[in-house]
Amino acid sequence: MKIGIIGLRAFAQSLLQDSIEQLEVLVYPEHQHVCDMTLPAHWHLEYSLEPLFQEVNFIFVDLSWQELTALANQIRTLIADRHVLISLNKGFSLTKLDQLLNERKQVLMAKTPLAKLPISPVVLFFGSSVESQEKEALMQLFPKATQSQTEKEFQILRGIVEQTPFLVATLLDALGDGAWANGVSRKQAVQLAWQSIQGVLNSTSHSVSLHQMMNQHLLQSPCTLTLEKHNFRYAIIDALQQLTQP
Repeated sequence: MKIGIIGLRAFAQSLLQDSIEQLEVLVYPEHQHVCDMTLPAHWHLEYSLEPLFQEVNFIFVDLSWQELTALANQIRTLIADRHVLISLNKGFSLTKLDQLLNERKQVLMAKTPLAKLPISPVVLFFGSSVESQEKEALMQLFPKATQSQTEKEFQILRGIVEQTPFLVATLLDALGDGAWANGVSRKQAVQLAWQSIQGVLNSTSHSVSLHQMMNQHLLQSPCTLTLEKHNFRYAIIDALQQLTQP
C-alpha cells in the first residue's frame, strides 16, 4: 500500500518507529527546510505536492489549520475524485474542511499520541462521500481502529484516546507526591503503582466498572471515598468537556 503524508510531524514519526515494510510513504514536509533524516528505502521526501497527489490516493494531513489554509489553493488544484484526505489534528471539522477544499472525500482521525500504531486505539470518522472500499482499506491499515458514527461522538472519543495517557500520568504523579508526603520513596511508589495498573490490565480482557471491581473483591476503599469527596470524577468529566470546545 502507498500513502502520502503532508507534514513531517507526530504521525510520520509514529510510522517511522513502527517501520511497516509493506507501506510505501511519500512525505511532503510542512517546511521546505527539514533536518537530515535517515528514512527507510520505501519512504520518499517530496518537496512539491504535485508528485504526491499523482502517486497516492490516501493522504494524511498532519498540519495545523493555518498551515493547511496556506496550502489550500495548491490542494484544490491537484485533488481528484480518487483522493481521500485524512485529517489528524484537533480543530478540524468536516464542515470547515468542505468549505476549504470544496467538499472532497474527508476523514477525521485520532490516535493515542504515545503508543505505537499497531497497538494504539484509533478513531475514524468518515465523510459521507468516502466509499466502502476506501473505508475498509483504512480500517485494515490500523488494527485497533474504531469507526465513529457521528462527528460529535468522534470529538468526544478524540479526547479519550488522546488524553487518557496524560490523565494516567497525572494520577501516577499524584500517587508519588502522596507517598513522598508520607515519608516514602516517590520513585518506588510510582513504580509499584504502575506495576499495579499493568497487573489489572493483564488480568482481564475487558474493562470493569469501579462498582463491579469493589463487589468482586468485597473491598471498601477509603481512598476512593476521599477522591469522590473531592470531586475527582467530575474534574475528569469537566476536563474532557473542555476538549470538545471549538
